[in-house]
Amino acid sequence: MLIIYVEDDPNNVKLVKRLLKPKGHTLKAYKNAKSALRGIPKDKPALILLDLKLPDADGLDVARQLRSSGVTTPIIAVSAYGRGGDRDRAMAAGCQDFLEKPIDMDRFYAVLDRYLR
Repeated sequence: MLIIYVEDDPNNVKLVKRLLKPKGHTLKAYKNAKSALRGIPKDKPALILLDLKLPDADGLDVARQLRSSGVTTPIIAVSAYGRGGDRDRAMAAGCQDFLEKPIDMDRFYAVLDRYLR
């Protein structure tokens, strides 16, 4: 299955790619909001991982724009700031779940299993 990760840090992309490899999923990464908003509707991924702090936009705005453009794919917000209310704001913006950085492997796999049945 194709999973999209909107993330500007190449180290985080490498980590997620390594975590997905044993599950047989393909990862496509976008480094910024502009390219993600243009590409995701065409990609038709099974799951979207979305960093909330992007260089060119707020990830919450990206989630809202994806939803308003008709994208129904599950969006999982990813943030290093999960204790500051980001989780609630992400859910209100149209995300289905939330992962904190650094990514906990057990939680990551549980989220994958939940949304990729």
